[in-house]
Amino acid sequence: MKRYRLGKLRLLSRKLWRVTGSSAEFVLPNLDIRAPDVSFVQADRLRRSPRSFAELAPDLIVEVKSPTDSLVKLREKIDEFLRLGTKVGLLVNPEDRSVRSAANNFAGWGNADGA
Repeated sequence: MKRYRLGKLRLLSRKLWRVTGSSAEFVLPNLDIRAPDVSFVQADRLRRSPRSFAELAPDLIVEVKSPTDSLVKLREKIDEFLRLGTKVGLLVNPEDRSVRSAANNFAGWGNADGA
């Protein structure tokens, strides 16, 4: 099975995206405050970095499984972001060197390479 390497993502143009790490927190439409490991927000939705929390759902989020994380809990976290407006969620699992993807307009989870 072909595996997709996160390093191949070509989304990092500073003019198109705002990219944040796990220290950036978002106030979601349901008023929960969440912080994905990595998030991407289209630059036209977030003109400047806010001084406090961004009050929106990021366009794309990435969660990286650590040895103590539960895959079920990480999928639930990503699913919550998707229900609240995030377009794509990626779950990186270094243990089996895989990336799984989910999108808010598709049911279920798949490999990021489409397999």
